[in-house]
Amino acid sequence: DVRYFKTIRVIGKVIEFSREIPGHSARVSNLSAEVSREMGLSEEETRNIRYAAALHDIGRIESEGEAEAPELDERGAQVLEGVPRLRPIADIVRYQHPPPEEEEGTGRMPAGSKIIGVVSDYDLLTNHPTKRLSSQQALEEMNVERGKRYDSMVLRILGQVVEMQSRARRRPEREVTQRAKVLEEKEMEESLEEILREDKE
Repeated sequence: DVRYFKTIRVIGKVIEFSREIPGHSARVSNLSAEVSREMGLSEEETRNIRYAAALHDIGRIESEGEAEAPELDERGAQVLEGVPRLRPIADIVRYQHPPPEEEEGTGRMPAGSKIIGVVSDYDLLTNHPTKRLSSQQALEEMNVERGKRYDSMVLRILGQVVEMQSRARRRPEREVTQRAKVLEEKEMEESLEEILREDKE
């Protein structure tokens, strides 16, 4: 399974050259899996979403010129349906960008489609080569389309996951600061002991 996923990642890297945003597929894959777990989806669903996220732009391979997102998604789904092992994720890719008239809570959209649609746009906003937004700015901009273009629950969970990741990144810095403070206090205590000892002598 690990080797298979590595192969999928390589394909994803080839596809993302068309968007000129290095690492997009890998980031969307990892973050989509995290959101899936936080939503309580099964291990199998999470794995399929991770695979689908790594290949969510595969429809661009057969794209010639400009094409709307739903059209690219359909092409991608058709490519995946041609590979027996990838058929289970075809519909996830197919419905990640539903047409405007289907945006409002469409019932046939798999959970994975909603997750990837949100996470992919978030990554594009925070890693755009010319106009890069902060995590907070991106989430605020996406919140304007909450319940319309983006699923409300997925957007809320994404915000929570991003915050948890931010805290995890800050934790080592806090730990280093705390250790430095402890060492500083210890040095001060030792210095004070030396001064008191010298005074007694």
